[in-house]
Amino acid sequence: MHKEFDLIILLKVNKDIQKERVLKRKGMSQHKFEKILLTQEYDLNFFKKYISLEIDTSKGKDLVSKKIKDFTKKL
Repeated sequence: MHKEFDLIILLKVNKDIQKERVLKRKGMSQHKFEKILLTQEYDLNFFKKYISLEIDTSKGKDLVSKKIKDFTKKL
């Protein structure tokens, strides 16, 4: 599906922060979280060449927003 897009932005976060954020969601459980992780597995090395921007979301919303704005200004 990656070939259908002009640009791809990868948002990433370390596993501990991801787990903490997901488990705060209403109706979420450890079991559901583990099932989601299984469906999201992919070979990042294969897709690296298609990624236009990579952002670590563990730094907070303000930094994510700034990086996206800076990126779109360059387009």
